[in-house]
Amino acid sequence: PILYEILRDVSDAPLVAKEIYESREFRTLYEEFGVKRFDWMQLLVQLSRLASAESLIDQAHSALKTREKLLRLYRYLLDKRDAMRAHPHTLNELLRLPIWLCQDGMLRAGSGRSLPPESSDLPDCIRVNQVLDITSSDRLRPLLDLLGIMPLSDERFILQYLLPQFGSLSLQEHMAVMRYLRTQ
Repeated sequence: PILYEILRDVSDAPLVAKEIYESREFRTLYEEFGVKRFDWMQLLVQLSRLASAESLIDQAHSALKTREKLLRLYRYLLDKRDAMRAHPHTLNELLRLPIWLCQDGMLRAGSGRSLPPESSDLPDCIRVNQVLDITSSDRLRPLLDLLGIMPLSDERFILQYLLPQFGSLSLQEHMAVMRYLRTQ
């Protein structure tokens, strides 16, 4: 199961050995003893231990240290979105966890974050660092919609990113920004 891949680097994760889990006979025996399956809610508890503060991705716990590992985690959560819908309070918990990779290489809480803007004509000179580093090719939109994470609107791009950086731009970059603003 994918949980074993996600938590491979977590030595104290409360999982039975993978070989036992994969054995139908042992799995049935554990269920008869009342051992609960490790599910997405227990994964949230583990994630809150692994990611207690924002950090650069290369300083994160090894289970969260690469974009590929994070995408595997996000896809697992995507598969569990119907179950999450039944427990709306867990969506807020998930958004508070600093497991969301932003374009500046930081793992941050998902609350208040956006996806990259849908507009492709943004000026290259404006850094949009705190937007999630997730593209449409990652196919995570249903999960992000459930969490309320939407693409950065042109208005928010201008207010949160363009205007604060405008004063430090070169003349040539000012021209690029003005061309962009004329199209808005």
